[in-house]
Amino acid sequence: MRPIKTKRSNFTYKGPTPDIMDLPCEIVEAQAGAQDGAPITYSVWELTAEEREFVARGGNLKLGILYVQPIPPVSIQIVHEGMPAFEGAGEQKGE
Repeated sequence: MRPIKTKRSNFTYKGPTPDIMDLPCEIVEAQAGAQDGAPITYSVWELTAEEREFVARGGNLKLGILYVQPIPPVSIQIVHEGMPAFEGAGEQKGE
């Protein structure tokens, strides 16, 4: 899978070396209930055809959080073109 740029991507973390790709993101202001008022960063990832097939057959996703303890709050969402979340990467259907 690879990170993709959406219409709402407004920031890109640059890979520090050529072998580490850039990460297009959407950074939004903190939402109600945020403990420290910190902004929220979203990235949207596109699965390859092989990965999609694997997931369709019951495969799972694994989230790795590297070099940080305690684990920060994270979320994983399923989004697709046509859903507001695909464009906004943080919006839920119906919002």
